[in-house]
Amino acid sequence: MIQYIVNGIGEKTAVLISIEEWKKFESYYRIFIENLKVDTEQKNILASAAQVLLDDYLHDEELTAFTTLDHENFYEPR
Repeated sequence: MIQYIVNGIGEKTAVLISIEEWKKFESYYRIFIENLKVDTEQKNILASAAQVLLDDYLHDEELTAFTTLDHENFYEPR
């Protein structure tokens, strides 16, 4: 069986592959694409949540209390 694979810039390449190998490839490709979609959706959800909480992280005194120590030297010189 000859299959044509198209790369990211639209170039076609002919590949000689058995039907069984092609079915495996299709199966793995579908799983890859589904995982990619989930990762993208999850990133979008996390980005939205971070945006909603940004003001709290910048201005809520309970969350920013320890930022006063950001540039402190915690170790005594020897």
